[in-house]
Amino acid sequence: MTLSSDQFASRGLDAMLIVYSLLDDHPASAACESFIRDHTNWFTTTLTLLEAKAVLTYTPLSVAQNVSSVKYTTR
Repeated sequence: MTLSSDQFASRGLDAMLIVYSLLDDHPASAACESFIRDHTNWFTTTLTLLEAKAVLTYTPLSVAQNVSSVKYTTR
């Protein structure tokens, strides 16, 4: 069990936070990317990453597949 006073608890990374951080023209893009980069101890699951990639690739929010794959791995 994690207490709210535990400042070192891991944080679950939501798929939509990932998606919005990767969209260049979205108003929340900079805020979401900054939030992810400014905090540590993130955890996620493979399913969350696949969900984010699916949203970015197969919906009206679609971006090029290579963009959704490399933005965080190249920095």
